[in-house]
Amino acid sequence: MLEILTPIDENIKTDLLRVYEKVAEVLSMPKKVRVNLSFVDEKEIRELNKATRNIDKITDVLTYPYIDVKVGQKIKLKDYAFDIDPDDKTLTIGDIYICTNRAKEQAKEYEHTLKREICFLFCHGMLHINGYDHMNNDDEELMTEKQKEILESLNIGREKPFKCG
Repeated sequence: MLEILTPIDENIKTDLLRVYEKVAEVLSMPKKVRVNLSFVDEKEIRELNKATRNIDKITDVLTYPYIDVKVGQKIKLKDYAFDIDPDDKTLTIGDIYICTNRAKEQAKEYEHTLKREICFLFCHGMLHINGYDHMNNDDEELMTEKQKEILESLNIGREKPFKCG
């Protein structure tokens, strides 16, 4: 389940839900998991980046996984029984923060729509929550291919080549 915690255009919201469902399908995520998504300004993302990563600069997306998942590992709810919300029986697996202004700048820079950029950043964050990273060339190549596979399958592509970011 995708929980969008801040207002966003309904057209973008529809595509974010599509991206969530596709990532969940491709990675075989259980139905009873939740990801929180927030849209923030430059000040807030900079503060989060400084407080949590000790990097005092604005970034486009920050991801905070709640569980430790390795690439290719399936999330098993039984392994997190004590973390499951007793009310709705879901497991929150992470938070994603997207800086709206940074997304607008990058959409212009990469010559595509804001909707496409936000979907890309969200997909990127979802992959991070599920263990993907881009700390070395092999990991970056794997993550880039997975992003491309997911977004192109939803017809959310771009003209310029993919890169993790």
